[in-house]
Amino acid sequence: AGQRAIVARSSALATLITELGTRFDHLVLDIPAILTTSDAIPLASLAEQVCVVAQYGATPTTVVAQALDEISHLPIAGVLINKVQIAMPTWLLKWIPQA
Repeated sequence: AGQRAIVARSSALATLITELGTRFDHLVLDIPAILTTSDAIPLASLAEQVCVVAQYGATPTTVVAQALDEISHLPIAGVLINKVQIAMPTWLLKWIPQA
């Protein structure tokens, strides 16, 4: 964990992200959880915008609020909710190609 913290704060990583930003329209950095890892906020600060990801039915709203508070000094784009189960009507399934 200590080595990752050093990498997260290194100027080489910031330079790499800047370089990739000149080549691509969007970069997505999948970083560790804000409240459980010391690397998260330094990594998030390298991004132009930050999204917090919360697991539907598992992440308490108080934890989301605390995470948002921890990064309130960063430009927050929003909150993404993952692992949401969507019920689809069976009549609609015939229109979806099967892989």
